This record gives sequence, structure tokens and C-alpha cells, in this order.
Amino acid sequence: MPQLFRAGVIASTIGYGLTSLLIRLRTMLIPEYVVPTVPVSVPLAAIYTGVFMAIVSNVRYQLLQGIIEPYFIDGVFRKIEMLGDKLEGRRGVIGIVGRTARLGCWKQMKGLMIVLVRWANGLLGSWIAIGGMRACGLQKLKD
Repeated sequence: MPQLFRAGVIASTIGYGLTSLLIRLRTMLIPEYVVPTVPVSVPLAAIYTGVFMAIVSNVRYQLLQGIIEPYFIDGVFRKIEMLGDKLEGRRGVIGIVGRTARLGCWKQMKGLMIVLVRWANGLLGSWIAIGGMRACGLQKLKD
């Protein structure tokens, strides 16, 4: 967990620091530009992001890879494969279903399902992080 904290602090220090620098540069070069947000405290945002990564991101990925993927996704596709084994030797439509379940398309569908679930997990993490920063007063629009 300290590695995730360190990664969050370093990444957000670079990200928020660079963004802050670019906003200041833009304001100097284009004096009529009005910044729509309150400046972010880079050290506080870095600490928040480090804590967020160490706790929230860690828990989300532990749940994803420890429960959701092995029990829900792998479990469903394992049952489909077992059903295919039972139906494969039969004739007619049931045999076709059995042979289809044994084809590689189920492996591709499983891979796609894992990608979609991980993508949704990333979106959830972003939504939680931004909501937390707003709740802590780290991200605010000017009045």
C-alpha cells in the first residue's frame, strides 16, 4: 500500500503542478483569459490522491480481481463450457449449441467482459476521486 500512496503523490504532484504552471503561463500570455476554477493546492491534492490510491483504488481492484473476475466472470464462462461439454455429442440444435460453447468465441467474449468491467471500474474510480476532491474543497469553480 505505501507504493500506491507514493505513486499517487508523485503522479498528482507532477500532474497538478504542470497544470498549475500551464494555467499561470496562459494567464500571463493571454491577460484577458479568466480561469474558471479556484487554484488547486498542489501539496493537498497530492496527499489526497496518494491516500485515495492507497485505500480506495486498492480496495476496488482487490474486489475486482479477487471476487468479481474469478467468481462472477470466470464462473459464468466455466458453466457455459461445462454445458457445452454435456451438449456437444447430441444431435440437432442442442448439439450445435454444445459445439458453439466449445468454440473460441466464448474466450473472446470473456476477454471482452473483463475489459468492460475493468473499464467501468476505472470510470467509477474517477467519479469517486473527483467527488471526494469536491467534497474536501480541493476542486471548486469560481463563484
